[in-house]
Amino acid sequence: MTRPTGPGLILSDPTLRLIALAIICIGTVAAALAPYQSMIAVQIFAIPPRLYTAILVTAALISVSSSVVVGILTDQHAIRRVTAILSTALLVTGYSLVRLAPSALTFTLTHAIISPLAGSLFGQLFALTRIVTRDRPEAERDRIAALIRAAFALPFIVILPLWSLAIAAGVSLLNVYTLALAAALIGLALILRDWPQDAQLPSHPRSGLSFRAAMAELAQPALMARMVALGLAASSVSLYMVLLGLTLTTLGHRPQSEVALFAGLTAGLEIPVMLLTTPLLRRLSKPKVIALGSALHATFMVLLSQSAHLPAILPLAAVAAMGAGILLTIPLGYMQDLLHHRPGAGGALIAVNQFLVAAFAALAFLIGTQISGYSLAALIGAAFALTGAGLLLWLDRAGKYARD
Repeated sequence: MTRPTGPGLILSDPTLRLIALAIICIGTVAAALAPYQSMIAVQIFAIPPRLYTAILVTAALISVSSSVVVGILTDQHAIRRVTAILSTALLVTGYSLVRLAPSALTFTLTHAIISPLAGSLFGQLFALTRIVTRDRPEAERDRIAALIRAAFALPFIVILPLWSLAIAAGVSLLNVYTLALAAALIGLALILRDWPQDAQLPSHPRSGLSFRAAMAELAQPALMARMVALGLAASSVSLYMVLLGLTLTTLGHRPQSEVALFAGLTAGLEIPVMLLTTPLLRRLSKPKVIALGSALHATFMVLLSQSAHLPAILPLAAVAAMGAGILLTIPLGYMQDLLHHRPGAGGALIAVNQFLVAAFAALAFLIGTQISGYSLAALIGAAFALTGAGLLLWLDRAGKYARD
Protein backbone atom coordinates (compact mmCIF):
# COMPACT_ATOMS: atom_id res chain seq x y z
CA MET A 1 0.00 0.00 0.00
CA THR A 2 1.39 3.39 -1.01
CA ARG A 3 2.11 5.74 1.88
CA PRO A 4 0.33 9.12 1.63
CA THR A 5 2.38 12.17 0.67
CA GLY A 6 1.84 15.92 0.93
CA PRO A 7 -1.26 16.89 2.91
CA GLY A 8 -2.20 13.22 2.99
CA LEU A 9 0.51 12.75 5.62
CA ILE A 10 -1.61 14.93 7.92
CA LEU A 11 -5.10 13.89 6.86
CA SER A 12 -4.42 10.19 7.29
CA ASP A 13 -3.58 10.50 11.00
CA PRO A 14 -6.23 11.71 13.52
CA THR A 15 -3.67 13.21 15.91
CA LEU A 16 -1.83 15.04 13.13
CA ARG A 17 -5.18 16.36 11.90
CA LEU A 18 -5.89 17.74 15.37
CA ILE A 19 -2.45 19.34 15.52
CA ALA A 20 -2.94 20.97 12.11
CA LEU A 21 -6.38 22.31 13.04
CA ALA A 22 -5.11 23.63 16.38
CA ILE A 23 -2.19 25.28 14.59
CA ILE A 24 -4.66 26.92 12.19
CA CYS A 25 -6.53 28.32 15.21
CA ILE A 26 -3.29 29.72 16.63
CA GLY A 27 -2.48 31.11 13.20
CA THR A 28 -5.89 32.80 13.12
CA VAL A 29 -5.12 34.47 16.44
CA ALA A 30 -1.76 35.63 15.11
CA ALA A 31 -3.27 36.85 11.83
CA ALA A 32 -5.85 38.84 13.75
CA LEU A 33 -3.49 40.41 16.28
CA ALA A 34 0.13 40.46 15.13
CA PRO A 35 -0.06 43.08 12.35
CA TYR A 36 -2.12 45.43 14.53
CA GLN A 37 -0.96 44.85 18.10
CA SER A 38 1.63 47.63 18.08
CA MET A 39 -0.79 50.01 16.35
CA ILE A 40 -3.51 49.27 18.92
CA ALA A 41 -1.04 49.80 21.76
CA VAL A 42 0.44 53.07 20.48
CA GLN A 43 -2.43 54.65 18.55
CA ILE A 44 -5.56 53.50 20.43
CA PHE A 45 -4.40 52.95 24.02
CA ALA A 46 -1.69 55.65 23.87
CA ILE A 47 1.00 53.33 25.24
CA PRO A 48 4.41 54.96 24.57
CA PRO A 49 7.02 52.94 22.61
CA ARG A 50 9.24 52.48 25.68
CA LEU A 51 6.38 50.98 27.70
CA TYR A 52 5.31 48.84 24.76
CA THR A 53 8.86 47.51 24.56
CA ALA A 54 8.60 46.63 28.26
CA ILE A 55 5.36 44.74 27.53
CA LEU A 56 7.09 42.77 24.78
CA VAL A 57 10.05 41.88 27.00
CA THR A 58 7.83 40.94 29.95
CA ALA A 59 5.69 38.77 27.70
CA ALA A 60 8.77 37.04 26.33
CA LEU A 61 10.15 36.34 29.83
CA ILE A 62 6.88 34.91 31.09
CA SER A 63 6.31 32.89 27.93
CA VAL A 64 9.73 31.26 27.95
CA SER A 65 9.65 30.58 31.70
CA SER A 66 6.24 28.93 31.60
CA SER A 67 7.14 26.98 28.45
CA VAL A 68 10.36 25.59 29.91
CA VAL A 69 8.57 24.52 33.09
CA VAL A 70 5.74 22.96 31.10
CA GLY A 71 8.18 21.21 28.75
CA ILE A 72 10.07 19.66 31.64
CA LEU A 73 6.92 18.65 33.52
CA THR A 74 5.33 17.06 30.46
CA ASP A 75 8.48 15.01 29.88
CA GLN A 76 8.56 14.02 33.55
CA HIS A 77 4.89 13.14 33.99
CA ALA A 78 3.44 12.94 30.44
CA ILE A 79 0.61 15.35 31.29
CA ARG A 80 0.28 16.80 27.81
CA ARG A 81 -3.50 16.90 27.44
CA VAL A 82 -4.30 18.93 30.56
CA THR A 83 -1.46 21.33 29.74
CA ALA A 84 -2.91 22.00 26.29
CA ILE A 85 -6.39 22.55 27.73
CA LEU A 86 -5.19 25.02 30.38
CA SER A 87 -3.06 26.92 27.88
CA THR A 88 -5.93 27.39 25.45
CA ALA A 89 -8.27 28.43 28.26
CA LEU A 90 -5.81 31.19 29.18
CA LEU A 91 -5.97 32.53 25.62
CA VAL A 92 -9.76 32.61 25.82
CA THR A 93 -9.55 34.52 29.11
CA GLY A 94 -7.09 37.12 27.87
CA TYR A 95 -8.84 37.97 24.62
CA SER A 96 -12.19 38.12 26.41
CA LEU A 97 -10.79 40.79 28.73
CA VAL A 98 -9.61 43.08 25.94
CA ARG A 99 -12.76 42.57 23.88
CA LEU A 100 -15.24 43.13 26.71
CA ALA A 101 -13.33 45.81 28.66
CA PRO A 102 -10.89 47.47 26.26
CA SER A 103 -8.30 49.63 28.00
CA ALA A 104 -4.57 50.07 28.35
CA LEU A 105 -4.80 47.99 31.54
CA THR A 106 -6.55 44.96 30.01
CA PHE A 107 -4.29 45.18 26.95
CA THR A 108 -1.22 45.10 29.19
CA LEU A 109 -2.55 42.28 31.39
CA THR A 110 -3.43 40.16 28.37
CA HIS A 111 -0.31 40.69 26.29
CA ALA A 112 2.24 40.92 29.10
CA ILE A 113 0.94 38.17 31.40
CA ILE A 114 -2.12 36.07 30.46
CA SER A 115 -1.38 35.24 26.84
CA PRO A 116 2.34 34.56 27.50
CA LEU A 117 1.39 32.05 30.20
CA ALA A 118 -0.14 30.06 27.35
CA GLY A 119 3.08 30.30 25.37
CA SER A 120 3.84 26.59 25.68
CA LEU A 121 0.92 25.59 23.45
CA PHE A 122 2.72 26.06 20.15
CA GLY A 123 5.77 24.11 21.30
CA GLN A 124 3.66 21.36 22.85
CA LEU A 125 1.82 20.87 19.57
CA PHE A 126 5.17 20.29 17.87
CA ALA A 127 6.26 18.06 20.75
CA LEU A 128 3.14 15.97 20.16
CA THR A 129 4.02 15.90 16.46
CA ARG A 130 7.49 14.59 17.28
CA ILE A 131 6.03 11.90 19.58
CA VAL A 132 3.54 10.53 17.06
CA THR A 133 6.02 10.64 14.13
CA ARG A 134 9.19 9.53 15.90
CA ASP A 135 9.29 6.16 14.10
CA ARG A 136 9.02 7.73 10.64
CA PRO A 137 12.04 8.55 8.43
CA GLU A 138 13.71 11.91 9.11
CA ALA A 139 12.75 13.32 5.69
CA GLU A 140 9.11 12.47 6.36
CA ARG A 141 9.25 14.06 9.82
CA ASP A 142 10.68 17.23 8.29
CA ARG A 143 7.94 17.19 5.64
CA ILE A 144 5.21 16.82 8.26
CA ALA A 145 6.70 19.63 10.37
CA ALA A 146 6.83 21.88 7.29
CA LEU A 147 3.20 21.09 6.42
CA ILE A 148 2.02 21.81 9.96
CA ARG A 149 4.00 25.04 10.09
CA ALA A 150 2.50 26.01 6.74
CA ALA A 151 -0.95 25.45 8.25
CA PHE A 152 -0.13 28.26 10.68
CA ALA A 153 0.21 30.66 7.73
CA LEU A 154 -3.04 29.64 6.01
CA PRO A 155 -5.31 31.99 8.00
CA PHE A 156 -3.15 34.95 7.02
CA ILE A 157 -4.12 34.45 3.38
CA VAL A 158 -7.84 34.68 4.09
CA ILE A 159 -8.09 36.87 7.15
CA LEU A 160 -5.73 39.71 6.37
CA PRO A 161 -7.21 40.67 2.98
CA LEU A 162 -10.68 40.61 4.57
CA TRP A 163 -9.48 42.81 7.41
CA SER A 164 -7.95 45.12 4.86
CA LEU A 165 -11.40 45.60 3.31
CA ALA A 166 -13.09 45.87 6.71
CA ILE A 167 -10.71 48.52 7.99
CA ALA A 168 -11.02 50.48 4.76
CA ALA A 169 -14.78 50.40 5.37
CA GLY A 170 -14.34 51.88 8.86
CA VAL A 171 -14.44 48.82 11.13
CA SER A 172 -12.63 49.44 14.44
CA LEU A 173 -9.24 47.80 14.92
CA LEU A 174 -10.41 46.46 18.29
CA ASN A 175 -12.64 43.98 16.47
CA VAL A 176 -9.54 41.89 15.83
CA TYR A 177 -10.03 40.62 19.39
CA THR A 178 -13.44 39.23 18.45
CA LEU A 179 -11.81 37.02 15.83
CA ALA A 180 -8.94 36.06 18.16
CA LEU A 181 -11.44 35.06 20.85
CA ALA A 182 -13.48 32.97 18.41
CA ALA A 183 -10.36 31.15 17.19
CA ALA A 184 -9.24 30.45 20.76
CA LEU A 185 -12.67 29.04 21.65
CA ILE A 186 -12.65 26.75 18.60
CA GLY A 187 -9.13 25.61 19.48
CA LEU A 188 -10.23 24.80 23.03
CA ALA A 189 -13.19 22.79 21.76
CA LEU A 190 -10.96 20.81 19.37
CA ILE A 191 -8.42 19.99 22.08
CA LEU A 192 -11.12 18.95 24.54
CA ARG A 193 -12.63 16.64 21.94
CA ASP A 194 -9.66 15.20 20.05
CA TRP A 195 -6.40 15.50 22.02
CA PRO A 196 -5.43 11.89 22.82
CA GLN A 197 -5.31 10.73 26.42
CA ASP A 198 -1.70 10.67 27.64
CA ALA A 199 -1.74 6.90 28.16
CA GLN A 200 -2.65 6.45 24.47
CA LEU A 201 0.49 8.15 23.17
CA PRO A 202 3.37 5.96 21.89
CA SER A 203 5.31 4.48 24.82
CA HIS A 204 3.70 7.06 27.15
CA PRO A 205 7.17 8.74 27.30
CA ARG A 206 8.61 10.09 30.55
CA SER A 207 12.07 11.63 30.93
CA GLY A 208 13.04 10.14 34.30
CA LEU A 209 15.03 13.34 35.04
CA SER A 210 14.66 15.53 38.09
CA PHE A 211 13.70 19.14 37.47
CA ARG A 212 17.26 20.25 38.24
CA ALA A 213 18.77 17.69 35.86
CA ALA A 214 16.32 18.68 33.13
CA MET A 215 17.24 22.35 33.56
CA ALA A 216 20.94 21.47 33.39
CA GLU A 217 20.29 19.59 30.15
CA LEU A 218 18.64 22.70 28.66
CA ALA A 219 21.43 24.96 29.91
CA GLN A 220 24.32 23.20 28.13
CA PRO A 221 26.67 25.93 26.79
CA ALA A 222 26.87 24.44 23.30
CA LEU A 223 23.08 24.23 23.09
CA MET A 224 22.50 27.73 24.47
CA ALA A 225 25.06 29.24 22.08
CA ARG A 226 23.09 27.80 19.19
CA MET A 227 19.85 29.13 20.65
CA VAL A 228 21.33 32.64 20.85
CA ALA A 229 22.48 32.36 17.24
CA LEU A 230 19.03 31.18 16.15
CA GLY A 231 17.37 33.99 18.12
CA LEU A 232 19.47 36.61 16.38
CA ALA A 233 19.08 34.98 12.97
CA ALA A 234 15.26 34.98 13.12
CA SER A 235 14.68 38.15 15.17
CA SER A 236 14.01 40.27 12.10
CA VAL A 237 10.82 38.25 11.43
CA SER A 238 9.41 39.28 14.82
CA LEU A 239 10.63 42.85 14.39
CA TYR A 240 8.94 43.02 10.99
CA MET A 241 5.53 42.39 12.59
CA VAL A 242 6.16 45.19 15.11
CA LEU A 243 7.41 47.66 12.52
CA LEU A 244 5.14 46.94 9.57
CA GLY A 245 2.06 48.91 10.60
CA LEU A 246 4.03 51.72 12.22
CA THR A 247 6.41 52.07 9.28
CA LEU A 248 3.83 51.99 6.53
CA THR A 249 1.33 54.33 8.21
CA THR A 250 3.73 56.73 9.96
CA LEU A 251 6.68 56.97 7.57
CA GLY A 252 5.10 55.91 4.32
CA HIS A 253 1.73 57.64 4.98
CA ARG A 254 -0.01 54.59 3.55
CA PRO A 255 -3.56 53.55 4.56
CA GLN A 256 -4.09 51.08 7.41
CA SER A 257 -5.74 48.68 4.97
CA GLU A 258 -2.41 48.28 3.12
CA VAL A 259 -0.86 46.85 6.29
CA ALA A 260 -3.23 43.85 6.23
CA LEU A 261 -2.81 43.49 2.47
CA PHE A 262 0.98 43.36 2.73
CA ALA A 263 0.97 40.95 5.68
CA GLY A 264 -1.56 38.69 3.97
CA LEU A 265 0.38 38.63 0.70
CA THR A 266 3.58 37.84 2.57
CA ALA A 267 1.95 35.01 4.50
CA GLY A 268 0.46 33.59 1.32
CA LEU A 269 3.83 33.52 -0.37
CA GLU A 270 5.44 31.97 2.72
CA ILE A 271 3.46 28.75 2.29
CA PRO A 272 5.04 27.54 -0.98
CA VAL A 273 8.44 28.57 0.41
CA MET A 274 7.83 26.41 3.49
CA LEU A 275 6.85 23.44 1.35
CA LEU A 276 10.00 23.85 -0.75
CA THR A 277 12.29 23.73 2.27
CA THR A 278 12.26 19.92 2.42
CA PRO A 279 13.78 19.48 -1.08
CA LEU A 280 16.27 22.22 -0.20
CA LEU A 281 17.45 20.20 2.79
CA ARG A 282 18.55 17.42 0.45
CA ARG A 283 21.25 19.77 -0.86
CA LEU A 284 22.12 21.94 2.15
CA SER A 285 22.39 21.43 5.90
CA LYS A 286 19.81 23.02 8.17
CA PRO A 287 22.25 25.70 9.45
CA LYS A 288 23.08 26.73 5.87
CA VAL A 289 19.40 26.95 4.91
CA ILE A 290 18.70 29.04 8.03
CA ALA A 291 21.57 31.37 7.10
CA LEU A 292 20.10 31.75 3.62
CA GLY A 293 16.75 32.69 5.14
CA SER A 294 18.41 35.26 7.42
CA ALA A 295 20.23 36.87 4.49
CA LEU A 296 17.01 37.14 2.50
CA HIS A 297 15.03 38.60 5.40
CA ALA A 298 17.82 41.03 6.26
CA THR A 299 17.64 42.28 2.67
CA PHE A 300 13.91 42.82 3.10
CA MET A 301 14.41 44.75 6.36
CA VAL A 302 16.85 47.10 4.65
CA LEU A 303 14.27 47.70 1.91
CA LEU A 304 11.51 48.19 4.53
CA SER A 305 13.61 50.89 6.21
CA GLN A 306 13.43 52.81 2.92
CA SER A 307 9.72 52.16 2.32
CA ALA A 308 8.82 55.83 2.74
CA HIS A 309 10.74 56.54 -0.47
CA LEU A 310 9.46 53.60 -2.51
CA PRO A 311 6.60 54.14 -4.99
CA ALA A 312 5.20 50.66 -4.24
CA ILE A 313 5.61 48.46 -1.18
CA LEU A 314 3.81 45.23 -2.16
CA PRO A 315 6.66 43.81 -4.33
CA LEU A 316 8.75 43.59 -1.15
CA ALA A 317 6.39 40.87 0.09
CA ALA A 318 8.14 38.33 -2.13
CA VAL A 319 11.52 39.00 -0.50
CA ALA A 320 9.98 38.98 2.97
CA ALA A 321 8.22 35.68 2.28
CA MET A 322 11.34 33.91 1.02
CA GLY A 323 13.25 34.78 4.17
CA ALA A 324 10.42 34.28 6.64
CA GLY A 325 9.24 31.02 5.05
CA ILE A 326 12.64 29.49 5.80
CA LEU A 327 13.07 31.06 9.25
CA LEU A 328 9.62 30.00 10.42
CA THR A 329 10.12 26.37 9.39
CA ILE A 330 13.68 25.02 9.43
CA PRO A 331 14.61 26.16 12.98
CA LEU A 332 11.75 24.01 14.37
CA GLY A 333 13.38 20.79 13.19
CA TYR A 334 16.86 22.07 14.07
CA MET A 335 15.84 22.69 17.69
CA GLN A 336 14.03 19.39 18.07
CA ASP A 337 17.12 17.63 16.71
CA LEU A 338 19.16 19.21 19.51
CA LEU A 339 17.06 17.34 22.11
CA HIS A 340 15.52 14.62 19.98
CA HIS A 341 15.14 12.27 22.96
CA ARG A 342 13.08 14.79 25.02
CA PRO A 343 9.99 15.89 23.02
CA GLY A 344 8.70 18.22 25.75
CA ALA A 345 12.09 19.84 26.27
CA GLY A 346 12.48 20.05 22.50
CA GLY A 347 9.16 21.88 22.42
CA ALA A 348 10.41 24.12 25.22
CA LEU A 349 13.40 25.05 23.05
CA ILE A 350 10.90 26.45 20.56
CA ALA A 351 9.67 28.76 23.33
CA VAL A 352 13.25 29.65 24.28
CA ASN A 353 13.82 30.53 20.64
CA GLN A 354 10.64 32.62 20.56
CA PHE A 355 11.81 34.43 23.70
CA LEU A 356 15.22 35.20 22.23
CA VAL A 357 13.67 36.23 18.92
CA ALA A 358 11.25 38.56 20.71
CA ALA A 359 13.96 39.91 23.03
CA PHE A 360 16.36 40.71 20.19
CA ALA A 361 13.49 42.23 18.19
CA ALA A 362 12.51 44.37 21.19
CA LEU A 363 16.14 45.43 21.66
CA ALA A 364 16.40 46.47 18.01
CA PHE A 365 13.09 48.35 18.30
CA LEU A 366 14.19 50.12 21.49
CA ILE A 367 17.63 51.14 20.21
CA GLY A 368 16.31 52.25 16.84
CA THR A 369 13.38 54.28 18.15
CA GLN A 370 15.40 55.91 20.93
CA ILE A 371 18.24 56.99 18.62
CA SER A 372 16.41 57.78 15.41
CA GLY A 373 13.18 55.99 14.53
CA TYR A 374 11.56 53.03 12.83
CA SER A 375 13.95 53.01 9.85
CA LEU A 376 17.00 52.60 12.08
CA ALA A 377 15.22 49.84 14.02
CA ALA A 378 14.73 47.94 10.76
CA LEU A 379 18.41 48.32 9.86
CA ILE A 380 19.47 47.09 13.31
CA GLY A 381 17.15 44.10 12.85
CA ALA A 382 18.90 43.29 9.56
CA ALA A 383 22.30 43.48 11.27
CA PHE A 384 21.09 41.16 14.06
CA ALA A 385 19.85 38.60 11.50
CA LEU A 386 23.15 38.54 9.61
CA THR A 387 25.13 38.30 12.86
CA GLY A 388 23.06 35.33 14.02
CA ALA A 389 23.43 33.56 10.69
CA GLY A 390 27.20 33.97 10.78
CA LEU A 391 27.41 32.74 14.38
CA LEU A 392 25.27 29.68 13.61
CA LEU A 393 27.44 28.74 10.64
CA TRP A 394 30.57 29.14 12.76
CA LEU A 395 29.17 27.00 15.59
CA ASP A 396 28.09 24.28 13.18
CA ARG A 397 31.08 24.42 10.87
CA ALA A 398 31.66 20.68 11.47
CA GLY A 399 28.06 19.87 10.56
CA LYS A 400 27.42 17.87 13.75
CA TYR A 401 25.13 20.20 15.71
CA ALA A 402 22.82 17.43 16.96
CA ARG A 403 25.61 15.45 18.58
CA ASP A 404 27.60 18.13 20.45
